[in-house]
This record gives sequence, C-alpha cells and structure tokens, in this order.
Amino acid sequence: MHTILERNKGHLENICRKYKVDLQEVIWRNRTKEFKKPRCEVACVLKYKYNYTYEMIWEAFDWRNHSAIVHLVKHCKPKKQFGWRIDYSEVN
Repeated sequence: MHTILERNKGHLENICRKYKVDLQEVIWRNRTKEFKKPRCEVACVLKYKYNYTYEMIWEAFDWRNHSAIVHLVKHCKPKKQFGWRIDYSEVN
C-alpha cells in the first residue's frame, strides 16, 4: 500500500466502511459502479483535507494517470453536493 494511504488509513477506511467496500478494492482498477462514490470521496479527502498533490494521489492510485485523478476530483459529486467541500460529519 502506498505511503499516503497508510498514513491516513483510518480515515479512508471509515469512508469505505460507510459504502461497505474495502479500501484495496477502491484503489484497485475495478470500474464497477459500487466503487465510484467511495473512490471519488477518497480522492477528494486526500486532495482537500490532507492537501496532497495530484501527483501524490496518482501514485497512490497507481493504475490511474495524472489527468484521470484531476478529472475524478474536479467532477466528484460528493464535493459539488456539499458546496465544494466533502461532508466529514458522517465519517468517524
């Protein structure tokens, strides 16, 4: 597992628990619909709460390229839904 994922593993696993998925499945190349929201939220949390760069997130999601991460974060519905912020109140 990548360093930034290990460093913030507790918070990211809480997000995954909310969606009833595993963190490894979220960062893996699986494109099924059930992983879209948690993947989006994990990427946004890494970008906006922990202030990681797109390149660092890209390395954590090693199967995606830089532009895919930028697109994922910019077009994330959870981010838009909460006034361009993720609602952290649901995550312990």
